[in-house]
Amino acid sequence: MHRLSLLLCLLTGTLPVLAQPVQPQPPRYSAPRFVRVTFENDILQLRDRDARDGNFTNGVRLDLMGNFWKRLPTRFLLLEFPRTENSRPDDFDDLYSFSIGQEMYTPGDITLKTVDSLGRPYAGWLYASSGLTTVDVKRGLKLTSSLNVGVIGPLSGAAETQATIHRWIDSPHPEGWRYQVRNALGVSYAVRFEARPLPQLHRAFDVIGLLEGHAGTITNYLGGGFTLRIGQFNDYFQNAVGLYDQNAYVNEEQNNRLYSRVAERRDSLQAAGRTPVDKTPVRKLSNRRFQAYLFMRPVARIMLDNSFLQGGWRFRGDNPYTLRSEDVTRFFVTVEYGGVIAIKRFQLTYTQSFRTKEFRFGEQQQWGRISLLMGLK
Repeated sequence: MHRLSLLLCLLTGTLPVLAQPVQPQPPRYSAPRFVRVTFENDILQLRDRDARDGNFTNGVRLDLMGNFWKRLPTRFLLLEFPRTENSRPDDFDDLYSFSIGQEMYTPGDITLKTVDSLGRPYAGWLYASSGLTTVDVKRGLKLTSSLNVGVIGPLSGAAETQATIHRWIDSPHPEGWRYQVRNALGVSYAVRFEARPLPQLHRAFDVIGLLEGHAGTITNYLGGGFTLRIGQFNDYFQNAVGLYDQNAYVNEEQNNRLYSRVAERRDSLQAAGRTPVDKTPVRKLSNRRFQAYLFMRPVARIMLDNSFLQGGWRFRGDNPYTLRSEDVTRFFVTVEYGGVIAIKRFQLTYTQSFRTKEFRFGEQQQWGRISLLMGLK
């Protein structure tokens, strides 16, 4: 019941006031295409010397992004900001995507051959996703929506994946996958809205607020938080991915405010007959070819239910071991922090994730993530 009520809330509540179903729009500039590869694993975390499997333990995802995916019929279920007859294509940047991924969850001790009654259930998730990121570049707003369809349980292949990887790296064989959450269809809808709550006060410091929701047969939650960036970076809202593009929108008013001292310094160097080191036009300093910055993203979530803990909407049969509803933690916090290096249309991101416990007798968890984003234009 929680799942249906939250799904109706997301689809018919306040978000459609800000967004509406996608209507075909002309591409903003030269149909950009990107590929992103993401690998997550608890062995990549740095805080604990003795990294071990437990809770969220592994995830892989491949994102293919470009206007080609606008042809999928799912586009009518995705959200974009309202357009008027006076809107121009340059006012917005839309980037469609198609993704495939796999996730796996295990208890803290994978060598047990019996059910760990105080541990997390084994669970796997194999899915495909159709998504859209749309940016109102002038007002500084970003909206991301996605429809995800897949399966949890043995059909996800998580047991075989973990066993194979552990055999390759000579790690203990996971013994408890026979007790994993049973096969169940997964359909979910995710929405994230981002905006700058206050004007950016310094070119090396930026804060972006976010609200998010997830509804369906997998997890149901509402969340909110912010992203803090420190370093040299492009305007977060200049396009859908934040990478350099010679035709990207540049907020002239913001540039004049943030880079006025840079302009004065360049003028003085040129007056003295010296050439500035950075030859990028001052009006485009928020659209740099090279970026290097640190970030932190704390997000608090209110959880209604979680199929990885409680079992999903099954095809058949009962789950050998799941948690009771009253054992699920209804409020938890995830903190992500790390660094980004980007050169033109290539970006490497390293992230550390920390999450408070998701169930009553669980543990705090941590893992790491490496993501490579590449432009193909």
